[in-house]
Amino acid sequence: LFVSEGNYHALIIGNNEYKYFEKLNTPVNDAKSLAKVLSEKYDFNVHLMINADYDTITNKLFSITRKLTTDDKLLIYYDGHIINDQKIDRSYWIPIDGDKKLHSKWISSSFIIDEIKATEAKHVLLMSNECFIGGSLLRGDIKTTSKNLNERYINKMLARKSRLFISGGCEPAINESGDHSIFMKKFINILNENKYVVDSLHVFTTLKKYLMDNDNSF
Repeated sequence: LFVSEGNYHALIIGNNEYKYFEKLNTPVNDAKSLAKVLSEKYDFNVHLMINADYDTITNKLFSITRKLTTDDKLLIYYDGHIINDQKIDRSYWIPIDGDKKLHSKWISSSFIIDEIKATEAKHVLLMSNECFIGGSLLRGDIKTTSKNLNERYINKMLARKSRLFISGGCEPAINESGDHSIFMKKFINILNENKYVVDSLHVFTTLKKYLMDNDNSF
């Protein structure tokens, strides 16, 4: 749950220019557009990473999670190639220098989750355009509702420590044409429609319905 008060941080990664994987069309524009609305409308302190390699991503993820305190909230958004291994319940972010044959520069979901575990930030929301196998740490609360976002509900949610994630469906990803992905177009629309409060469950349910209605896996 993000509101206009407090210390809000966003780590946003968009990778197009891969060395060993297919180059992508929309992640960089998606990342820049998300960074713009979060910084200008919601006063986020944005760390934007474009076409980032393994060392850049891992070092930034380590440094930002370690410096945050209980007064902070963190949004992590990744857009680029992801490899999922269902057999071991693990996903991998692929940086631009990630090799198809050498997996040493794949960033595993276990590393990402360990960094989220290590941070003292009160709320962490991890988002990805593609499927991300996050394990049991990252789990939403399906009992909450965004229909009545009154002050009592907001204060209740702010008092709770949360670790949530929203991602695309675990189907083969499509390299979309155009300036932005359909996922980001709708997400930006949701952010622009709200004035003060963005509830993560509302974001998830709205995105899911929109993408399924448009024959996209989510």
